[in-house]
Amino acid sequence: MNEKLQSAFQNAKYEPNVNLADNIWHKIIIRNKRIAFIKTSAFSTLGALSLFGLIPVSQALFTEFTKSGFYEYFSLMFSGNVSSYWKDLAYSMAESLPITNIIYTFVLVFILFLSIKYVVKQIIKNKMSIVGQSLLSF
Repeated sequence: MNEKLQSAFQNAKYEPNVNLADNIWHKIIIRNKRIAFIKTSAFSTLGALSLFGLIPVSQALFTEFTKSGFYEYFSLMFSGNVSSYWKDLAYSMAESLPITNIIYTFVLVFILFLSIKYVVKQIIKNKMSIVGQSLLSF
């Protein structure tokens, strides 16, 4: 039985398609390019949205700073006799800060910088894959 099995395996030699490795490699490259394009476009869209959202949020932050009177408290720091009332002045300044608008602005700036970082990373990675593809095709 073992001899018959051995001869059957020897007679059934598998020879893959000649272009199979090239076809698989090209499919992998196309898939990686598609994924890089999707990631780049998604991060670019997110960055553009955060940039456009930053305009009204920063305007709201500016108007809240002017309404809150923070500048008046801040200017009191540079007047003469603040040393005895510095705690009250610090509490008043902390209360007058528009914290929610500051948080919104910082979140949008963070998202903008993060999306710029990832877009640049995807562009560099995509250029590296193109160089790698041309090197391996020789």
